[in-house]
Amino acid sequence: MNTIYAPVMMTFHKITDTHIINTGGTLKGLFSPIDFSGIFKNLNWDVQWNFVFKKTIPFFWYPAHTITFLLPVDFQVLFAAILGIALGTILAIASMKGK
Repeated sequence: MNTIYAPVMMTFHKITDTHIINTGGTLKGLFSPIDFSGIFKNLNWDVQWNFVFKKTIPFFWYPAHTITFLLPVDFQVLFAAILGIALGTILAIASMKGK
């Protein structure tokens, strides 16, 4: 799942994130069409490939999903929520270091 689906999902996330930034995060922007082609062409593919695809997927998502699905069903959603918080924290710290 991570090998095939994750690159597509993470690229889609980047496109929608860029659209939100480009439209100022407004309600009007929510209803404006997304320029998939334009955003796709202008993505920073060096970062997308070398960081997102080659590092976050194998070193974060493979282990994270392996642990998640080894847990009892009752704890899988809780652990997934914790992973979301962890990833958000990691990305926020990385964003601050980038500036």
